[in-house]
Amino acid sequence: AQTNAFRYRDRLPARERERVSIAYYGWGPGRDRTKAIAGLEAWMARGDSDVAAVNLGEQLREMRQFARAESLNVLSLRVNPRNGIAFGNLIELQLDQGKVKEAAATLASYQLSMPEYKVFGYRRGLLRFARGEYDAVHALADSLRQSPDKENRRFGTRFDASLALLGGRLREMDALIASPDSIVSSPVAFALYRAAVLGPSAALGARVDSVVAATNFARMAMADRPYFRAATALARVGNAPKARAMLARYAAEVSDTSLRRAQAADFHTAVGEVALAEGQPQVALSEFRKGDVAYDGKPANECAPCLPFNLARAFDAAGQSDSAIAMFERYLATPFYRKVEPGMDPVRVPAIHERLGQLYEAKGNMAKAAEHDRAFIELWKNADPELQPRVAEAKRRLEKLTAIEKPR
Repeated sequence: AQTNAFRYRDRLPARERERVSIAYYGWGPGRDRTKAIAGLEAWMARGDSDVAAVNLGEQLREMRQFARAESLNVLSLRVNPRNGIAFGNLIELQLDQGKVKEAAATLASYQLSMPEYKVFGYRRGLLRFARGEYDAVHALADSLRQSPDKENRRFGTRFDASLALLGGRLREMDALIASPDSIVSSPVAFALYRAAVLGPSAALGARVDSVVAATNFARMAMADRPYFRAATALARVGNAPKARAMLARYAAEVSDTSLRRAQAADFHTAVGEVALAEGQPQVALSEFRKGDVAYDGKPANECAPCLPFNLARAFDAAGQSDSAIAMFERYLATPFYRKVEPGMDPVRVPAIHERLGQLYEAKGNMAKAAEHDRAFIELWKNADPELQPRVAEAKRRLEKLTAIEKPR
């Protein structure tokens, strides 16, 4: 429908023609955010400070222009103080910038002006997670899961699944994502998280193979097919040849040039994952960097901490420990409103603390090593039995470090 509307746009009145063009380039098959931004800026220049401002902010946040996107949503709220979308965006953009106090104030204002809005629970969860208040997130999740509203129950289940993964409780995570209130968009994603936590094994490799084989790519819209997640999961369980084959399948099956252009960054990131699995960390470094830049030369997406995490892993594999430490620390220090999502902090932060404890100890920085060992032990204190040997090893390291730190 969007393609036909765009094809015949010259038959439309000027205002409608511009609207169709913006939709086609911004959210439709045209996939050209530069043209979408130009169209939205033209609308704003003619006085549309409500809808156009919000939509322009949505384009800019993907380029990590968070401050400008924030100001656009503030502008929209001045025009329409009951714009719930602008309120929600504002909270997320403030969290993207690490402005946690401001996000809390925005949420409080939001609740006063629009008490009937359904997604307060989700926003509260984002805020509490950004503060590191995991017990408070769990309490909120349990409350949301008792809600009569299905959307809130799903938010609660998602939060609890994230906390289970963060705590190394994979069985609990599996039970939650299998529940009727789960909002798992792709089983491949959770197979990937298991692979990231457990590392390669024959059993996990078989599980990933099974999940990938059961995924009916042909029935999915081309833009929704999980080629890159599947390739990454296969790479994480040590099956680089199958991962390469999945990327070749993508190249053979996806012929839409605008889609391939829009997905080029994600393709490079997936190639980086495969290169890591093949023992080519320098290639991975190059591909991960390419994966952070879109076709227009701007940041590929909103996720500022994603590149540091990938670079850290590649530097670590290359034996460049100083660079690995710097990038792991940068991930921890870089805000992103979606860090509560399973693929972000829940699967990454325990591994980062565990590895930083080891790297700092090797560097002779006993205080930092102990700090990260303690953080890892605290997160995984109730982890599944198969993960407890790693916790025990961290405790042994910490005991040794504590003995070294004690005055003689």
